[in-house]
Amino acid sequence: MSESGTLDNLILSDSRQITEKDNNIFNKQEQFPPYEEYMYKKEKEILEWALKTTNNNISSAANLLKLPRSTLRSKLQILSKSRANTD
Repeated sequence: MSESGTLDNLILSDSRQITEKDNNIFNKQEQFPPYEEYMYKKEKEILEWALKTTNNNISSAANLLKLPRSTLRSKLQILSKSRANTD
């Protein structure tokens, strides 16, 4: 990456030099959410899936996710607090 933050001189794995089209793809950061937001949403999806799969049984969901039950409960409390803040 050059000092200006572009990918002008990067060589792709198939020995092609990066083109302007490739450069535009890499620079479209607005299409990607911030890391924390992305991870929050993915964790929420996983926890909801585990609870649905186990008919809302926290112990079974924790076992399914290979988490201690206390960790799962903490994560669920954090999610419920953040959900209350967005309502």
